[in-house]
Amino acid sequence: MEIKYGRGPIWEQIVDGIRRMIATRALRCGDAAPSVRKLSRELCVTPATVERAYRELIVRGVLVAKRGRGTFVCANARPISDREQVLEDAAIRFAEVARNLGAPLDEANEVLGEAYGERASRPQLPCVSRGS
Repeated sequence: MEIKYGRGPIWEQIVDGIRRMIATRALRCGDAAPSVRKLSRELCVTPATVERAYRELIVRGVLVAKRGRGTFVCANARPISDREQVLEDAAIRFAEVARNLGAPLDEANEVLGEAYGERASRPQLPCVSRGS
């Protein structure tokens, strides 16, 4: 797993990395997730950062924590598709820009909804080659 500084919160990148590991079957249903300490050492981040990512993955139903045993990939965790991954990556980039501009969530949602609606309702123009 790789952390790219400046590409959103590190804990979100860890969430994405774990989900990608499940999508590529590097982690399968029932497999133990890397321990918090091991992953924090590997990524050179604090254990609290990894714990934050794991809490999010538990809330999303991707991981399950078993007291005294560790954290495991949930039986119902489904791998994300390439389409979902592309959409999620684009949404993360959009949210990052909106946050950096200080736009509130409702404004960002409105802008995204308008852009989605405009794009969907805009007629597609046929390609015209010049010189024909």
